[in-house]
Amino acid sequence: MEYGVHIITLGRKAEIALAAVQHSGRKDKIWLINKRGKEIVDGESIDYGAVEEEVITRFKNAMVFDVEVFEITNQFDYNEVYRAVIDIARNEREAHPGCRFYINFTRGTSIMSGAACSAAYAIGADLYYVQEGKYNEYGRDDIIEIQVDRLSEISVLNSKKKTRFVLERFHGHEPMDHPALLKATGMKASALSPHLNLLKAYGLVINEGSSKAPIWKLTDRGRDVLNRLYRGQSVQLPLTVVDMM
Repeated sequence: MEYGVHIITLGRKAEIALAAVQHSGRKDKIWLINKRGKEIVDGESIDYGAVEEEVITRFKNAMVFDVEVFEITNQFDYNEVYRAVIDIARNEREAHPGCRFYINFTRGTSIMSGAACSAAYAIGADLYYVQEGKYNEYGRDDIIEIQVDRLSEISVLNSKKKTRFVLERFHGHEPMDHPALLKATGMKASALSPHLNLLKAYGLVINEGSSKAPIWKLTDRGRDVLNRLYRGQSVQLPLTVVDMM
């Protein structure tokens, strides 16, 4: 089963963070990036620790129970926020291979938002923000989703033609057990294994079977990358065995 992780830069309004509940992606885990403390903003005292507590409570009321906080020390330190997103992604991928990331960059300082957006390209996350009702014609808050180009994966697949060839065998033929994948690729098991391991490491495929009887399937991220390949982003369509020679 696929696993969705939302990373949210926390700001003054709990409602903006809670927009994740209305997002179309899976919401198995929520991470809040926050600098706890108080400050005066436009003459108003803001307690970010209290905002954090309110967000966690309201997420639980909305049946989203797995919420964690990544506390930063400086909301104006681009590198610290960037590393926070990278560390979250690394830990979640170890625990949930093939998980998909979504980043809500609406709130927090402009530095926090910028760092989170930059990190999205590194971890292959999709971005979204909340457009408040006073800024649109509908008069209600609206979620604007932004699909991030999978530049790192596409670059790898361009340079590793055999790995891309294996990925393309899934198009219209998933899920596949190991014998079916061996037949589709024409490879021996020893030759196929490193390509599957690379695709799995990038979160593009997942084994829904067992180690002895694997059932391979594309993740949502894998389908997204494959669709982008087929739309011709920096590549041609699809490779044949001759192309790999």
